[in-house]
Amino acid sequence: MKFLKLLFPILSVLIIAACSEDDNKTADVSGLYNLTAVNAPRPVDYNRDGTASLNLMQESNCYLNSFIDLRSDGTFTYKYNYVFFLSDTGCYTEDITGIWQYKGNTITLTNPTAADESSATMQYTLQDNILSIIQESSYPGYDSDGFPIFIEGQVETVYGKVDTP
Repeated sequence: MKFLKLLFPILSVLIIAACSEDDNKTADVSGLYNLTAVNAPRPVDYNRDGTASLNLMQESNCYLNSFIDLRSDGTFTYKYNYVFFLSDTGCYTEDITGIWQYKGNTITLTNPTAADESSATMQYTLQDNILSIIQESSYPGYDSDGFPIFIEGQVETVYGKVDTP
């Protein structure tokens, strides 16, 4: 019977310690991540400077100032700037807010206001303060007549954590 009396306090301490460890991991993961690369599956010379690059950020300023802010309260802000054109080339911004979860090496962003289920969640891999995702996406290029087009392919998007003082 003494064993049972000791078992409950020991289990309580272990459960509390486990929860505290998860909270610390979430606090370590939270922060600001700036976009560092948008890697296309094949080189593109979108800016027509004579040098093709896999990283679309080297081909257009449209991608600048994109970020993911993972707040310690479990919410996030996502701002993604990218090339968009209908008849003229231009830039477009996508702003999303929602909740995020961290499990293993995966960060899942959930957008509760997404129009369709396929865009409601995004799963990023986290390794060494780098968030990355590879997904089927459109990226800018030119057709054989020199007109801007979107090309479909597996695009890798990479964000690096910003050091805070």
